[in-house]
Amino acid sequence: MKIEAHPVLGWPIVTAANCFDVIRSLGIKPWQQVREPEPLDSFLSHATEPEKDEYRRFGPKNFVVRYRNPHTGEPFNGFRSVFKPAAVVFALLDEHVPVTAEWKHGNDRITIVPVAGVPGKKEAELPTLADRMRATAIREWNEETGTELSSVTPLSPPSGIYSAVRPAEIQYFPFVGRVKEPVVKGPTKFDANEHLKMVLFSLNEWLALIETNELWDQRPEFGLEMCARDVTYAALRELERLKFV
Repeated sequence: MKIEAHPVLGWPIVTAANCFDVIRSLGIKPWQQVREPEPLDSFLSHATEPEKDEYRRFGPKNFVVRYRNPHTGEPFNGFRSVFKPAAVVFALLDEHVPVTAEWKHGNDRITIVPVAGVPGKKEAELPTLADRMRATAIREWNEETGTELSSVTPLSPPSGIYSAVRPAEIQYFPFVGRVKEPVVKGPTKFDANEHLKMVLFSLNEWLALIETNELWDQRPEFGLEMCARDVTYAALRELERLKFV
């Protein structure tokens, strides 16, 4: 299978039909599960101190919030998990959509999504959540693509967009980025446990992928994040590439 690559970036240019095979050929594959899933309280009862510290750093913060139901007057216990917010960046690079492919433990699938990430130490001191997420979007793009953005535009309210709001507080912040011209690729930087690959779709092929359910039915080891569709359509609307009748 001969695959065209971008002349500057070196990333494969893929289609909706061949992207799964290309991604697997790049070395992205499911991780082997070595132990059955275990309830958290059971795990913490025998976890080592480094494992407990790992949970404190990366695990959700779990709370019980007590309310009074205004309709019945009865007490209500709400169980809430709070996750780190994530920034997602959609940009067109030479009329192609750069996306990442990475196995993720949350859904146990190879997941395809535009550049995304959570705030780190560099963003912690910024005054507002909106500032922190904008800086996160810029940093994640630079680190994962090696290229620079001339601007980013938020596509959500300052508090982000919420998902799974009954059991958890999960926010993501979509952005549309504009790539700095001329495109110059510098070094990329990934976290120690991050193993991902970048691929490029033409806009039509990317839309075909996120809109064709049968493609995903045929490759159940792959998954599509909700934010991938959301940021795509919101960004195309902002870029005046998507018009409603």
